[in-house]
Amino acid sequence: MLLENITFAVSKNNSEAFEVWIKSEIVNLKDWTASVHCYELMTEIDPESANYSVQFIFDSEQQFEVFKQLHYDLLLAKAQKRFRGEILHFNTLLKKI
Repeated sequence: MLLENITFAVSKNNSEAFEVWIKSEIVNLKDWTASVHCYELMTEIDPESANYSVQFIFDSEQQFEVFKQLHYDLLLAKAQKRFRGEILHFNTLLKKI
């Protein structure tokens, strides 16, 4: 099992719009993953931003590679376009041991 975690930092004045947007985006991606979840980070990292973790779970490396080729860069490009200058992200790929 693999877990791809994308953490987004969004300016607080865009946090509600981001929540609505990301929920609609992940609905379209559920068929490409074993499951997907979105969380708001409760630990304050920056007082000027709201932080969210989007976790995509994959049953295999092959499923992850297909997702990455077809959807990963597109999702990040959409986020940058929609929240131009108001969003940052980093990702982590984890493997269950």
